[in-house]
Amino acid sequence: MSPPPPAPAPASFPPTSGSRAVSISSESSGSSENLPSSPNQSAGKNDNVQSPIRVEWDRWPDGHFERDFSWQEFHASGELAVNWACEPLGGSKRGSDTAAEWPNGKRTGRRCRGIIRCTNTVCSIIVRPQTRMKGIQKQLIEFCRCGGKLVHVDCGIVSYLYSFAEGFTRIVEDHPTVGPLSLLVGRPGLHGPEASVAEISSVLFNKDRIKSERRAVKHRGNLPTSEVAEFAQFEKDFPGFVIFSQFGAVRVIVMQTPFMVSQLVKNHVILRDAVNGIVSDGAHGYFMERTALLLMSSSYCVDLDCWVPGIMSYANGATQEPFFLHFISLFESMAQYAEKQGKKLTDVAFKNVRLLSLLFHC
Repeated sequence: MSPPPPAPAPASFPPTSGSRAVSISSESSGSSENLPSSPNQSAGKNDNVQSPIRVEWDRWPDGHFERDFSWQEFHASGELAVNWACEPLGGSKRGSDTAAEWPNGKRTGRRCRGIIRCTNTVCSIIVRPQTRMKGIQKQLIEFCRCGGKLVHVDCGIVSYLYSFAEGFTRIVEDHPTVGPLSLLVGRPGLHGPEASVAEISSVLFNKDRIKSERRAVKHRGNLPTSEVAEFAQFEKDFPGFVIFSQFGAVRVIVMQTPFMVSQLVKNHVILRDAVNGIVSDGAHGYFMERTALLLMSSSYCVDLDCWVPGIMSYANGATQEPFFLHFISLFESMAQYAEKQGKKLTDVAFKNVRLLSLLFHC
């Protein structure tokens, strides 16, 4: 028998672009002392991965290393199959396989169970252990074929695999005009539809999830059809809905319909309840952007018997300027509506709003 090949040295490779990647990190939680070197890889008929994609992957991994694989390489390697007996540890509840970076990806783990060997010094028999300790204990009850006692040499190495969605990001960046449905069924290609993005992650079987992730990718990047183009399309689809917009370090989009502004200017006082005036608030967490706010000023509608929005604003932060622009747009829209209706508008109509706006700045 030819001597076994040397164990691979610890390696660190740059991330492979173009698809979802898997990063392996091995940590030692036990001793690997007295474990034999990696067996000759030609011993197993399935050791050589037959795939049109060439991938360097030793099915007898040994030592501490980190490495990134593309999604195609991951499949070509048999999903990073190993010949060691390993116990699956399941996945962490934290992380997502649609994350942009591997530390936030979905983590799964497996623990190497080492080998079972004979205590007879002249016996070279090595037994593959079961993956569960209960099964290993049953194996140790038996004797070696030479009559010697069997002992378990635990490896203790735990390997972690992080799945993340760089592949989806690259697809969106390379095909910014392809919509969610085409990404799901397969975007058009020279030789027919390309692979569905659902092959990257099972969560991408949902068209609405694809739409959400696609929007997040385009927001992070500087794509030619990202924010500005989407905003232009939004204005085209809903003409007159956006009454003010500002892009730059401070981004603000103010939205209002004729019905909304009509509820802000009233000629009567509601006596039965304390529902006169305008109530304003800012909601965190409404938009996917962590720092973004939804600002809304509402008034009470007698006909609907409920509070209705009078004006809404998107703001990319909670600094003073977005609030200033929101309330200036509110005041101006009320003044313009009152003038068109021939109504006299005094400072009393703004009183509650003005006081509340001061609270925002305190």
